[in-house]
Amino acid sequence: MMNYWITVVDDDAMCMANTKSILTERNMHVSCLRSGVNFMRFIKSNTPDLVLLDIMMPGTDGFQTYHDLRNFEKEAGRDPVPVIFLSGENPTEAVPYGLKIGAADYVSKPCDPVVLMSRIERAIENSRMIKGLIKDSEHDKLTGFLNKASGTRRIAELCGTKAGALLVIDLDSFKLVNDLYGHETGDRVLVLFADTMRKNIRSEDVICRVGGDEFMAFLANVSEEEKAAAVIRRVSERFVTEAKLLMGNDCDIPLGISVGVAMTPLHSTSFETLFRYADQTMYKVKKNGKHGFAVYDPDPGETAGGTEIDRELERLSQICGERGGAEGAMLLGQDAFIVGYRVAMRFIRYCHGSASQIVFSLCARNGAEGMTEVPEAFGEVLQKELRICDIVMRSRPDQFFVLMPGISEQDAEKYLNRIMTAREEIELRGGISIDYYIKTVSFKTD
Repeated sequence: MMNYWITVVDDDAMCMANTKSILTERNMHVSCLRSGVNFMRFIKSNTPDLVLLDIMMPGTDGFQTYHDLRNFEKEAGRDPVPVIFLSGENPTEAVPYGLKIGAADYVSKPCDPVVLMSRIERAIENSRMIKGLIKDSEHDKLTGFLNKASGTRRIAELCGTKAGALLVIDLDSFKLVNDLYGHETGDRVLVLFADTMRKNIRSEDVICRVGGDEFMAFLANVSEEEKAAAVIRRVSERFVTEAKLLMGNDCDIPLGISVGVAMTPLHSTSFETLFRYADQTMYKVKKNGKHGFAVYDPDPGETAGGTEIDRELERLSQICGERGGAEGAMLLGQDAFIVGYRVAMRFIRYCHGSASQIVFSLCARNGAEGMTEVPEAFGEVLQKELRICDIVMRSRPDQFFVLMPGISEQDAEKYLNRIMTAREEIELRGGISIDYYIKTVSFKTD
């Protein structure tokens, strides 16, 4: 039996003494309170493993106390403490209602020691299992931060209820880390950044990984630019220092962070609006040399000097362009690939260049069933290992077609070697053989 911390809330002194005796004899740490009001004062600075809560109490009864507890936990951003209701009254109506509003269980008074301990242990174990499942579903596995969906949900709530600063953060030159040092080192750099952020924000702040090397954070009760700037500079300096140690002093990649900031309620209380402002501001920082931050400026004169067609060109470029920095080849559907293929081949012909065309064929060995999942994994390998200017199409369920513009067959071999190295693991896992055929087309003149 684990040494749990149990809080007993019961106005009946005899029943409380009996319950406490059962728990302490089994090495439980016990806190006893005589009313719901006293319990709510207690819970604001304490977090027990479980609460045994009497239903029938004068003043604030157990059901109302339960609702007060859950409201407090929600406002404070705490995980819910499991609650088991206690009652010596007729449980016919109380039990269904207690379970309906979310209680973990119900125990009749006076408590039977075996029943009480088994239900406490089960309730705590179930609560911890549920917390673990929720955490897995809400957190990014690599960095440990909230993922995009859960982070957006939490930050959107805060934007409407608290003053603070919304930050959109992008790592500068991160693609070069992947290209020059490999994706494993890239992942280590992302974890390093996450650790740096975690050490420099407070418990009331929220951060999530939006995707790739882009993050979003909410600094609660930070309404002055100087305070936000101090946090950003500290994070940037320490991240760059630690990253240099990780990759070696000879690393000349210009690492850093670009950050756009929007304030609530100064600029808006709408998350969608604040995110758009911060995101636009971050991209302006990127355009102006990276490695810095800026706070959203609502001054309509910020676009002065540009004509209406200039602004329209900028708008269309943002719509058509890729966000967050493209990495690896593009995996396209048939219609998009055909258009991309024709444009690329026209450009190559016009420039008298060359291109390599590759067909990858997947074949199941000895009745293996890997054909349902292996192609997906192999498609991810192609995206990861090929160049940013290459395009890929899954032409059949067991076949991929690749166009590598501006590259000869000999130069394409180094990329093929990396792909075929990754292929070995996929083949073993799925019972699949993967072969390829390469052809170079050239429009060079004599």
